[in-house]
Amino acid sequence: MTTTTVSPPRVGWGVVTAAILLAVVAVPALGALYLAWSGFTGCVLECAQPDVGVGLLWTAVTVGLLAVPGVAGVLVCRVRPRFACAVVGAMTAIVVAFGFAAGLM
Repeated sequence: MTTTTVSPPRVGWGVVTAAILLAVVAVPALGALYLAWSGFTGCVLECAQPDVGVGLLWTAVTVGLLAVPGVAGVLVCRVRPRFACAVVGAMTAIVVAFGFAAGLM
């Protein structure tokens, strides 16, 4: 009879992975956020007609880029899939809420 051992979650490695990926994704996410803002307002160098579709597209790209570090960190931690989805969903919702509160999205 063999017993299987389940390795404990590696929270430290998950946090380190998420922090490194956040540093890598920060500049492209800020660029996408700027493009989303310019899509919603229509102003880059001069103001023109705003395009909400472009703004929504770049907002989705920004949220996707900011979700990548959380997803990678949770995958490295080796936690259960339901818990991982809840954590990543909560982190993404927090980022979007801060974006709306700051008027960036």
